[in-house]
Amino acid sequence: MRSVCLRRGDSYLKLDAPQYEEVTVELQPDERKLYNDVLQRCIRDIDNAVSTDASIKKYSILFTAILKLRRLCNHGTFFPLAQTFGLALGPLDPEEANCGLCSGDDQDKAGLLENFDFYLLARSLQDRGVAFERIDGQVGYSERQSILDRFTADARVKVLLMSIQTGAVGLNLTAANNVHIVEPQWNPSIEQQAIARAVRIGQTRVVTVFRYVTKGTVEENILELQRKKSNLAKFTLDDGPEDEKSGKLQDLKFVLEIDKK
Repeated sequence: MRSVCLRRGDSYLKLDAPQYEEVTVELQPDERKLYNDVLQRCIRDIDNAVSTDASIKKYSILFTAILKLRRLCNHGTFFPLAQTFGLALGPLDPEEANCGLCSGDDQDKAGLLENFDFYLLARSLQDRGVAFERIDGQVGYSERQSILDRFTADARVKVLLMSIQTGAVGLNLTAANNVHIVEPQWNPSIEQQAIARAVRIGQTRVVTVFRYVTKGTVEENILELQRKKSNLAKFTLDDGPEDEKSGKLQDLKFVLEIDKK
């Protein structure tokens, strides 16, 4: 591939490499029970569909189940059966304890990147008196720049809350020295592009990246799949539509530990 591709990595920028910290999050007993119930239900659905050769149906079942489990890893209120989960504020969660915002360090600013739990994170920050700005897909491009300017200039604004897809495109986050990946993504390049919003020309501090992974869940398998994809990307490209479709189905099975030896 070197004969036909030219690649320029972040090493060309001569910036300090970001520091990575993986934070393990534990499910509570009632959350673990709900998680296992959803997982077993998915496995039964797959067993019922395996007698047919309907790959699309199996793909749909697997993808839907993983989506539910990922949302459950963030908070039980995302799943209809979880009606006992509250939003009461107790001791600091790992995300909050690590963000530096609750430690009183006036120099730290953070970018929080996630997919599902915008309103939960926003409410938690509001209830703790942490000033923040927010950018998602509903915010227009002109307004995004105004939000970034306030985040950069206002010392009281400690957090920029973003969807990770939004944070991966065209933003300058050099005001942030902490980046929090609240949940692992399917595509590792999405995370790297989002991190690169902070690790870029103009950054004067070492950036610390916190990755949160829920123990004993699909998130651990998604992270392992990320590593496989990152290694594969160094050596090859996709072979074509059919191989890509088959590969995606195998990826979903891997995440749910189906057919795993």
